[in-house]
Amino acid sequence: MAIWPTGSFPFIENTNQLSISAPVGNIVQSPIDNGFPKARKRFTKGVANVSGLTGDMTEAQLQAFRTWFEGTLLYGAVTFTAPHPTTGETEEFMFRGSSPYREIYVNEDLYRIQLSLYMKQ
Repeated sequence: MAIWPTGSFPFIENTNQLSISAPVGNIVQSPIDNGFPKARKRFTKGVANVSGLTGDMTEAQLQAFRTWFEGTLLYGAVTFTAPHPTTGETEEFMFRGSSPYREIYVNEDLYRIQLSLYMKQ
């Protein structure tokens, strides 16, 4: 498992635009004849959807991120650990979907990245 290289480029720092969902797809429900459906946990750990913005990056840091994403993470196929954006505890993440990140131009010297991730809980 890879580790987010915090010394090379920042992880999610702007918690104003942070979004963390409740665990997704962890409950199986079966209908019954009367009343609420029967429910049970599917997995011992759930997976939450996380989206947020990294801190500001220089062009060199942005290039380092691209290299890490393409090489170490094999375009997002490999999981990695990083600090939880609000608690600081180490968590396991994986890039989500066919569009896992979006580069945002801040000004002539700075960039941010909008991340779309899964997080084990």
